[in-house]
Amino acid sequence: MEWQVLEYPHDPKHPNWFWLLGGAVIVGAIVAVLFKNFLLAILIVLGGFTSMMFGARRPEVIRCALNDKGITIKNRLYLYEQLKSFWVDAEHPVEPRIIIEAKKMFLPHTLIPLGEGVSAEQVRSYLARFLTEEKHEHSLIDIIGDIFGL
Repeated sequence: MEWQVLEYPHDPKHPNWFWLLGGAVIVGAIVAVLFKNFLLAILIVLGGFTSMMFGARRPEVIRCALNDKGITIKNRLYLYEQLKSFWVDAEHPVEPRIIIEAKKMFLPHTLIPLGEGVSAEQVRSYLARFLTEEKHEHSLIDIIGDIFGL
């Protein structure tokens, strides 16, 4: 099973989004400096700059595939032995996606968008042959990213 999909849903940012974020970064950095927390000020500026760069970036088209060895996303193969479980979130308001939970400590879950024409039921039945299906909730980072269009 193979499909191509945008890396993430593209939501073009209005110039006001960048101005609002820039203003919040400046205010946050000034407050951090007033409290003599220079490291926090640097982190706020770097985080704001990174968010602006990511917000302006267009998503690339990625290839996703399910096969007998594992799940391929772009050019990276995630072996089934390295994964704990999966959940097909067909009811997600932004787009249907697969949530994969890995055995790794630092990257515990991965979101894989389902492209148009990809049946959630077919994906579910295919993955059930190799992994346990277990409902996974979206992390706070995923929810915040959906809210801000990141």
